[in-house]
Amino acid sequence: MLDKNLFKLITKNKRKLLWIILTQTLGLIITLLCSLILVYVLYKVIEHKDFNSLYYLIVVVVLILIKLQLNGLINKLQNEVSEEVEIDLRSRLINEVLLDNEVAKKYKTEALNQLCVEGIEQLGLYYTIYIPSFFYALISPIILFIMYSFFSFYIALIFLAFVPLIPISIILVSKFAKRIFNKYWDIYLSMGDEFLDSIKGLKELKIFNSCELQLHKIDKKAEEFRKITMKVLVMQLYSTSIMDLCAFGGLATGLVSSLLLLSNGMILSPYFVLIFILTGLEFFMPLRSLGSAFHLSMNGATAGRKILEILNSKKTINASKDLDYIKNISFKNIDISYENKSVINNLNLSINSKGLYGICGESGKGKSSIVKALVGEIPLKNGEILINNNRLESLNKTSLFKHISYLSYESHIFKGSILENFLIVNDSLSKKEMKEYLLKVKLENFTLDYEIQENATNISGGEKQRLLLAFYMSRKSDLYIFDEVTSNIDYESEVAIMNCIKEISKKAIVILISHRLENLIEANKVCYISEKCLEISSHKDLLNNSKGYRELYYLQARMKGERINETI
Repeated sequence: MLDKNLFKLITKNKRKLLWIILTQTLGLIITLLCSLILVYVLYKVIEHKDFNSLYYLIVVVVLILIKLQLNGLINKLQNEVSEEVEIDLRSRLINEVLLDNEVAKKYKTEALNQLCVEGIEQLGLYYTIYIPSFFYALISPIILFIMYSFFSFYIALIFLAFVPLIPISIILVSKFAKRIFNKYWDIYLSMGDEFLDSIKGLKELKIFNSCELQLHKIDKKAEEFRKITMKVLVMQLYSTSIMDLCAFGGLATGLVSSLLLLSNGMILSPYFVLIFILTGLEFFMPLRSLGSAFHLSMNGATAGRKILEILNSKKTINASKDLDYIKNISFKNIDISYENKSVINNLNLSINSKGLYGICGESGKGKSSIVKALVGEIPLKNGEILINNNRLESLNKTSLFKHISYLSYESHIFKGSILENFLIVNDSLSKKEMKEYLLKVKLENFTLDYEIQENATNISGGEKQRLLLAFYMSRKSDLYIFDEVTSNIDYESEVAIMNCIKEISKKAIVILISHRLENLIEANKVCYISEKCLEISSHKDLLNNSKGYRELYYLQARMKGERINETI
């Protein structure tokens, strides 16, 4: 079972696969030579009483040593191909997912993880074991048929006639096996998703005392996986039994036939029969090994098709243009849909200079969708986004992200020291510069050696946002995107963050998504989104001309005043 589409994934390793096949073929020829030499030595000893065969035995020993070296070479080549394929595919998968969140949303986290780990490992076995076995199994019977024809054409035909029975049995099993392996992978990935989801929500399950309920769901998934695994094992057992019957049945038939032909004088010498006995199994063992590797091919090919589906999910425009800087951004007639729901309609916005640009409005109306579309996380329904007058889709994503810093309330701080986190963002920073950035965000009491725990559980929400801002400020980008970075934090932290954002806007383009309109008073432009309209203007003009914006602004001002009065 060969899938030509899967060969596209190993363009760099086809030559090594060819060497594996050639080395296996050379090993077969050496095995046949050893058998012929041993029979010839036996013939000389028995028929001519010639015991001077040391030279021939040395040749056999040398050939055996050569074959051992060839086996070592095969293992080395297989390991190299497997390692290179795994590294290459994992890199491509990770880049595809990390640089295109549209792909990430189609596939669940655990499914991607399992494909990146076990799926690619199985695909590596498909390339290194099944594909060489497939071609070697075609070559070896032809070589043996040619050799046997010199001794007895009839025996050569008898052996060759039984060879197709093994691939026929593989084809018959494959129709059944393909459905099983597709179902196996679907259930396997589904079980992983359920388990990971339960781990993520373990705290909530404890709070709501629902662990038993979730445990039953996981048990159900595990039982489904156990049943499909048993079906896979049973299928493999049956296919192995059938192939053994064909292989050893063919060998037995060939040997019995050679003895009958010998007794009838149709084979010239009993030494020819001895050659058949010593080498006959080589007629069938390559195909038998191919059959044994068949389940690897099915498992690997199924995983490979899922990987191809991800890698080929978005290949419309050649994204090859590099960026040296970001000078201007244009949204032209933008329509955005999210999960089949229209959230942004006919957005036109031009950003032609450094400064602060705000996006605000009602919750769930597409504020974050605009910037996610800008960084390629979600697709556009209509319209286009231009950066330096180049379509976003034509830009190399790696080059683009070198000039963008995107900070949101979901941004991650890595477990480790503050110093280590700074170096992840910018490895050229000095300790003095790091301390200056901490000072700017009002975290001068933090030392560079301070260890951040997993998920930043040992610092407050406001401290986390300010620390993230310090990291992002140190990157010195052309475009900064801040998505609700002041939500759910204390007033002191909000003031410190906004002061830093305003400072950044003097040197770069800053897009700020904020539910607090007070933070957008000094913005060059404000994009206000409501259910009824989408308005773009300055804060002052929106306050005078937009009823919805004006009502929201004064509502927030009154709420702030009420909190102040209550504090007083």
